Amino acid sequence: MSLLPNISKETLFHLSVRDAKIEYEGETLELDFTGQIRQVVVPFPDEPADRVQLWIRDQFELSGSGNGLYVVFGEGEHDRNQPSWVRVVQESPPKLEQRDVIKFAVAFTKEGGDRVELVTKKPMVMIGDLNEYPPTRGDHVKYRLEAPVELTTRDDPDTVVARISSFSYEKGDMF
Repeated sequence: MSLLPNISKETLFHLSVRDAKIEYEGETLELDFTGQIRQVVVPFPDEPADRVQLWIRDQFELSGSGNGLYVVFGEGEHDRNQPSWVRVVQESPPKLEQRDVIKFAVAFTKEGGDRVELVTKKPMVMIGDLNEYPPTRGDHVKYRLEAPVELTTRDDPDTVVARISSFSYEKGDMF
């Protein structure tokens, strides 16, 4: 019996982020977010059978507020050159590793209406250790940020406007 999920399996996950640190306009903001991500399992062409790709299907969204700012993550997409995946680390006891690689936009809206939209310079990479995929209902798996994420404007991808320095999410409670 394979520990990997079936090809074409599609799952909608709830995401919960606590105490994310975002450096923006000279301040370090600590924010909480909630949202969701929908992923579908896709095979790796010409790859060993110990891992499968996970593509974002239509949905990646997170929202939170604090310090007079409303922040929304959206427009999530997978990067076919650097895909998300889940792989078997060991068969017994079962141990899997999941790597979520996500490109997205972030909208910062200040009280009073000023809105700035930024995009990831490089995709955000989140890593989680699992016993099974997808996690059992009610089982929340913590994912950690591999490296800080720089955010730029679409018009000037070389100038960093904000930075996500600390970010982890729990993924679970399938809908």
